[in-house]
Amino acid sequence: MKALKDAGLKAFLNSGTLLGLVPDGKLIDHDNDIDLGIIKDAGDEDAVVAELAGFYPRGS
Repeated sequence: MKALKDAGLKAFLNSGTLLGLVPDGKLIDHDNDIDLGIIKDAGDEDAVVAELAGFYPRGS
């Protein structure tokens, strides 16, 4: 989370990652990924496209 914050991204845990951490204080044992949401600053559809294009490397 610190690396994402340092990169200027507003991120939060969600889905299975959050489901494990909130009640148990740890990741779910059999879960093999981390689920994140990222809050973008776009104000309209064109800005969303521009922000997402900058988020993914070209050719991904």
